[in-house]
Amino acid sequence: MGIIRFIDDIASYVTSDIKTQTGKGFLQTFMNSGNYGEFQSYKYLFMTPGKREFIHNCYLPIENGFTEIDLLLIHETGLYVVESKNYSGWIFGDEKQKEWTQILAGGKQKNRFFNPVWQNAGHIKALREYFREYQDIPMFSLIVFSERCELKKVTFHSEEVFIIKRNQLKSVFKKQIKGKTTFPVEMMTDIYQRLLPLCKRDEEEKLQHIDRINDLKHPTLSAVALEEPAGSVIENDNHTAAYEAIKIEADKANENNCDTMPEATDDQRDKATLGLCPRCGASLVERKGKNGPFIGCSGFPKCRFTTHL
Repeated sequence: MGIIRFIDDIASYVTSDIKTQTGKGFLQTFMNSGNYGEFQSYKYLFMTPGKREFIHNCYLPIENGFTEIDLLLIHETGLYVVESKNYSGWIFGDEKQKEWTQILAGGKQKNRFFNPVWQNAGHIKALREYFREYQDIPMFSLIVFSERCELKKVTFHSEEVFIIKRNQLKSVFKKQIKGKTTFPVEMMTDIYQRLLPLCKRDEEEKLQHIDRINDLKHPTLSAVALEEPAGSVIENDNHTAAYEAIKIEADKANENNCDTMPEATDDQRDKATLGLCPRCGASLVERKGKNGPFIGCSGFPKCRFTTHL
């Protein structure tokens, strides 16, 4: 990193709300690949024109837990949900495919990750549900990849979706907002104030989140059915929901170590759909917490693996 860019990074961090909103200090922001990628996306958007506010790492409540939005730009022309992917290598994917592909090291290493368009669509759906009184405000999905990657064959069709590299973000956004309808400042302020308290989680939830990512990095699977504490089988939709939650967390873990983490095997994916604890192989059960139901290992407290439905 050049000295001028480093100084600019420091100045941008100091004047931002990142630490206040997320509790992430300077080292947490700059020494973590995923966090740093989100910060760089913020920097490009910070200088864009128009009235705006930023929300960082917002844990938006959903029916069975929460979903994390990396970066949200509340702009006078709408809400822009940013999903930052700090990947290198070649990227292949289509808006309609469940999984996309990252190819590294001259084609010798291949990783798959959950479709970020689908991932961000879930975030936007949660925002729509949370702000039902603001259904007229447009919401846009910005999938932002690192400058270190090459979008080799990436296709999308929705007008409200943008898949770009980070250094294109400023120019694409300026073109997007030109001539667009603006919304009242009072609306923007209300959205900002209601989301701001959702940017921090308590220490117990943070530990569960860390455990979940660590478990995904070191999975141990065995064939045990997913059961509720009372012994009745959870519906198949919950099997799928649990698997998708696990897969998204794995993608985030992969992003933070994107050049070295190996691709999950097909056998691991197949077994994960059965609702097996990635750490110890015991059955996963549905539990109730203060933020709603979640999936946890039946071996608790010996095994502390959890994931939200």
